[in-house]
Amino acid sequence: MESEPELISETVVETVVEPVVVHEVVPEVVPVVETVVEPVVEPVTVVEPVTVVEPVVEPVVVPETVVVPEVVPEPVVEPVVEPVVVPETVDESNISQNIAIAVNSDPIVLATSVNIFPDYLPILTANSPTLQFTAVVLPSTTTNKTVTWSTSDTTVATINSTTGLASRVGLGSAIIRATTTDGSNKVTSVKLKVKK
Repeated sequence: MESEPELISETVVETVVEPVVVHEVVPEVVPVVETVVEPVVEPVTVVEPVTVVEPVVEPVVVPETVVVPEVVPEPVVEPVVEPVVVPETVDESNISQNIAIAVNSDPIVLATSVNIFPDYLPILTANSPTLQFTAVVLPSTTTNKTVTWSTSDTTVATINSTTGLASRVGLGSAIIRATTTDGSNKVTSVKLKVKK
């Protein structure tokens, strides 16, 4: 007998292929910003040379019996100017040299007051025809302590404008003044009597 052919069943398997989505990568565009930096030009200050004249300081004689209280206010400080080096062309060959200008950086302290001694009813007579006045300029740290002396009546008494020595001329009264010369213009005075 013949055998019957065996049935083989075929199973068909279908493969499902899903489409692949490809994402395109687009590069991000970053804007380029150009920054222009302007050069900073600082002004150069040319400082002229300064001639410093030292004041003539004469000794001040203060009577020992007088006590002067000292009031020390805050000093007046002027700005400090730093030296500047300025190139100076010497000739047309482009050879140059530097000039250094030195500036005194110590602060200037102005007077705040001035006192006259003697300040108690000074009198000139025939036996005492001269009298030495002295001035004390405050504060003690004042840069320029010189004063100029003057009299209100030269027919009664004269006074040496730099030394403060008063001399008898006639009879009566005169006002003796001491004025600071540092620019603060502080003035003080005393009445001087001239008798026989």
